Amino acid sequence: AGSTPGAGSTPGAGSTSTPAPTTATVCRGRCRARKLLDKMTNMWGFDTGSIETVSCGSHKADTCLACPEGKGKDWCNGDCQWDSESDTCIPRPIKPVSCGSHKADTCLACPQGNGKDWCNGDCQWDNESDTCIPGPKYVTPEYEELLDLNLYPFQPVRDENGKFVNVMLVQSAFSHPEEKAAFEKYKDDILFLGIMSYETFPFPSPNPHANKFGRDDYLDIFPGWLNMYRNPEEIFPDNVKILQMSQSDFALPEIDYEVEVKEGKHIKRFDFVYVMSTGGTKVNEDYDGACNGWGAHAKNFTFAKDALEVMCDEGMTGVVLATRDDWTSKPCKLPASCEGKVLQTPYVSYEEALDYFRQSKFLFIPQVYDASPRVVTQAMALDVPVLMNRNIVGGWKYINDKTGEFFNDLSDFKESYAHVLANGNDYEPRRYVIENYGTETSGEKLFRFVKEHFSDRVNLPEGSKVLVPS
Repeated sequence: AGSTPGAGSTPGAGSTSTPAPTTATVCRGRCRARKLLDKMTNMWGFDTGSIETVSCGSHKADTCLACPEGKGKDWCNGDCQWDSESDTCIPRPIKPVSCGSHKADTCLACPQGNGKDWCNGDCQWDNESDTCIPGPKYVTPEYEELLDLNLYPFQPVRDENGKFVNVMLVQSAFSHPEEKAAFEKYKDDILFLGIMSYETFPFPSPNPHANKFGRDDYLDIFPGWLNMYRNPEEIFPDNVKILQMSQSDFALPEIDYEVEVKEGKHIKRFDFVYVMSTGGTKVNEDYDGACNGWGAHAKNFTFAKDALEVMCDEGMTGVVLATRDDWTSKPCKLPASCEGKVLQTPYVSYEEALDYFRQSKFLFIPQVYDASPRVVTQAMALDVPVLMNRNIVGGWKYINDKTGEFFNDLSDFKESYAHVLANGNDYEPRRYVIENYGTETSGEKLFRFVKEHFSDRVNLPEGSKVLVPS
């Protein structure tokens, strides 16, 4: 359950002095979810003991007591809080409410002295009492139960004010029986929509490390699909409503680009940046430098190394993210010609990754089996053009004469990257992606889709115009 210390702490979540943990307090913070899990065990006929029910912030554990993993209070966040008297991690005394962009123990605590602008989400401002009070709910009790279960495939949806709506996106195949059982139990009470986000889902991935399932298992079990296919009408049944959309449409970083340029953040140090991934596999375990785990297959590392050799032979410089365990360990092996020309990093923070994007002339996307490459829209928002494999499952729609270039294989690779470098000043990726994607533009599109096709199943908040995966 690796984690970044301190990550995931929520502004406004606040804590009060609490007693030393007992059996009762260990249970209290997540009792509702635990009861649901017991129900799944007793009534649904399978073991839920493997489900991790407590969020520690940026990782999970069976209980809050187990969150720190010997690392102290910085690893005690999320559903838990640090008790300084007992020097242990314990559950928050109540389930926090969403204030919109932060959380608090109650709606009254949301404003933190900042007035009605800090009162959103589950709450609303009452002008008569000049306080933040609980607002109306737009989801079913079953929706809240599913949220409490915290199962990976299910992604909730909110409006622009942070209010949950009765739409749940399914972002990956079900890899555990409890996930499938939860869907079957709640599918009549919640609007489930598929969304392309993970590898080649809804189709199974050829990645040998990926979850295996039938080719047609997910094409028609949801009444709607947010997808990135070039020909979705030839893939989904006629009764399934379709929308060209994926997770990456919402992934734009919020920055003040002009200020960043003035501060020198966009001075180029590298010709290219490529985001690899070890997929959680330790590079230095039985080290041979091959790096052939889940991430390498997902990011097409075999082809990427051939392409890197071509660029390095030309004297180009670059940075390859996430190809070593830490800065002192051995990295994944690259072609000999890349020695001294390519910087290889371990996993870095989101902001650090954006800095490498800023400092590169183009983003290299060699992968094929990727349904929603978020790094593409992130780089474009930083005005970095993209060199993309034309055969990619998703992300192809972002590339045009103002954003970057395609290549087919090694036969036209050199010509394609040469064109990107020679015409860098002619591209306008930031302008294009901001005008066509992002939370507001894509959120309005998703709102219209739900309202047009599923208004009989979803009660949308009055005045809302935007729906966003959260």
